[in-house]
Amino acid sequence: MDKWVSVNDECPEMDGEFLVCIGGDVTTCEHNPWIGQGENSYRWFEWQDVPNYGSEKCELLGVTHWMPLPEPPKE
Repeated sequence: MDKWVSVNDECPEMDGEFLVCIGGDVTTCEHNPWIGQGENSYRWFEWQDVPNYGSEKCELLGVTHWMPLPEPPKE
């Protein structure tokens, strides 16, 4: 897949890291198709470092499009 998919049309069926478009910017984030409660309620999220704590999930809002990450280059 090498085309952007609108989140209004479909979301990934599996968890993992994806390229996403938020407000015209492109970044990577993780996707959770098994939405539950608490931090597991975030469909799109990233991990952020928290001083004296480690890291925590932070919800990313405004994702409009996504696509899988490309395959790494072959040596």
